[in-house]
Amino acid sequence: MAISIVDGLQVQGDDHLADLNWETDPAIFRFIFRDLQVWRRLFPQEWTAAFGTQQAVETRVALDGNRVVGLVNSFAGVEVAPRFATTMGRQLTALDPDAGQQLTAAYDAMEWLFPHVPDDALFVLNLVVAADMRGQDLGRLLIAEAVAKARSDHAEKAAEA
Repeated sequence: MAISIVDGLQVQGDDHLADLNWETDPAIFRFIFRDLQVWRRLFPQEWTAAFGTQQAVETRVALDGNRVVGLVNSFAGVEVAPRFATTMGRQLTALDPDAGQQLTAAYDAMEWLFPHVPDDALFVLNLVVAADMRGQDLGRLLIAEAVAKARSDHAEKAAEA
């Protein structure tokens, strides 16, 4: 296994990456977006956004050659609420009214889906490893990369929580 871990900015936000994100928790993604096609339509704008919940800058990606085989998306706990609010606002402008209504209801439910995250915690939104790569400690490596990134971003308290 010749795995490399790279910053998400080095990877294109395509359908494969959207699908891998979806795999982190299909039930939650279905609850929020209704179906994979809605998520695929929204994902590229989220991946390239400067601030939000799914952007490349906050993601470490595992590559096996050129194939994306895992990812971890994380940020400081203090940023959770503003990131979700920014993401929701952006997504609502991209959706038709029915899908927007579903999205609003789903985001309103986030308070009970996600418990309060302490400001000084490292919040891992998504961690996923491709099915054929599981059992090889790739998830552990991705979490270690997220912690290292938090430390390098001067977030020692977030990394230690």
